[in-house]
Amino acid sequence: MKVQIEEISQVKRKLQVELPAQVVIQELDKAYKDLRKNAHLKGFRPGKAPRSILERYFGEQVKEQVSSQIIEDSLGKVISEHQLRTVGRPLVEEVDLTPGQELRFTATVEVLPSIELKDYKGLEVPQMDFQITDEEVSARIDEIREMFAKLEDLEEDRPVQEGDFVLLSHRFSVEGQLQGHENGQEQVVELKEGALDERIYKAVLGLRPGQEVQVPHRFPQDHPDNRLAGKEGVLEIRVGKIRKKVLPELDDSFARRLGEYSGVEELRAAIVRELEEERRKELEAQAKQTIVEQLLKLHPEFEVPESLVEFEIRSMLQEARRRLVVHGMKQEETTALLAQMKDKYRDSAVRSVRSTLILQAIADKEGLEVTDEIFRNGMERIARETGRDLSQVKEIYQRPEARESLLLSLREELALDFLRQGAKMVARKDQEQG
Repeated sequence: MKVQIEEISQVKRKLQVELPAQVVIQELDKAYKDLRKNAHLKGFRPGKAPRSILERYFGEQVKEQVSSQIIEDSLGKVISEHQLRTVGRPLVEEVDLTPGQELRFTATVEVLPSIELKDYKGLEVPQMDFQITDEEVSARIDEIREMFAKLEDLEEDRPVQEGDFVLLSHRFSVEGQLQGHENGQEQVVELKEGALDERIYKAVLGLRPGQEVQVPHRFPQDHPDNRLAGKEGVLEIRVGKIRKKVLPELDDSFARRLGEYSGVEELRAAIVRELEEERRKELEAQAKQTIVEQLLKLHPEFEVPESLVEFEIRSMLQEARRRLVVHGMKQEETTALLAQMKDKYRDSAVRSVRSTLILQAIADKEGLEVTDEIFRNGMERIARETGRDLSQVKEIYQRPEARESLLLSLREELALDFLRQGAKMVARKDQEQG
């Protein structure tokens, strides 16, 4: 086998391959031998059709099958023998297969760039020390109490106040003409600044049940009803029943409702641990992001394979689609929207690929490898974070592509941990301000 390799760019190689005619003859003979056993042709018993007849009926199909197999096998050997770190699928062209002659073909492959690593030791990362305050614990407990809050009818005779839940009956009129039902529409709203239109909020605040108020309203130019688009109107509002939010008492009984806590003190201790874990993860993420920023500045100029960028963009679009569907958008509606957004993801995708390649290069240089124990711990963490059974996660990562993806991710984490251990600790911005 003759091979010529041309360097097109940092990440592209052009392979010109020529295989001996004997290889082509052997593979064609084997293909026709297998075909003869299974071919059913009128006038011939199975296994008895002469090759000339098989070539007449199946010649092009066999040539295509044989050339594909030879090219796949030979490309694998070329890549292995020349230690090409390829990514993506090869682009094969200019295939010349003529029985009895050499097989020639050209293939373009993308390869990982050779990165000249700069001095990456002693990077600066923010200090990890922190303290959870009583105010933070109380705020988290109040959030939990909000989840168990009840709405109760207001017994005292008073006007609407901030935080009340109010039944409002409202209707629109334009140029003196009532729009919609005569009695209007009823809606319970929380009177909270920023949660309502400011004019409505200010108009309703201080009113009593049964009182009415009119609020000027202008319909937008793109209103779906052309009769109302751009028109000035009036929103007539009538205040109905007032209800207030009542939070449960913070006592031992409430604490026991939330889990295996003997009382409020145990609940507060558990909240402290929860907040500490959240803060630790937040600071670790900040430290990793700081390291990545510095690595990208140290290694600003190197080309990245387009196939990796495209793969990263597809991953980003899939995640964006998932979020849109979760928020109520129909699957088919997301397609056109995401097609428009694709270019906006490109810079982020290139940045992500760059950081990954730098971290993998550091892992190579430092001999950082994912052991079976690290891989197992990684799967256990995924099971905890996703709420899946460990056996399900193990089944997923039995697939070669999924396993390879997790291995790369874990290797990046090893590189980041290595860099963080040798980093110089500096004060965080919030510590400087404090």
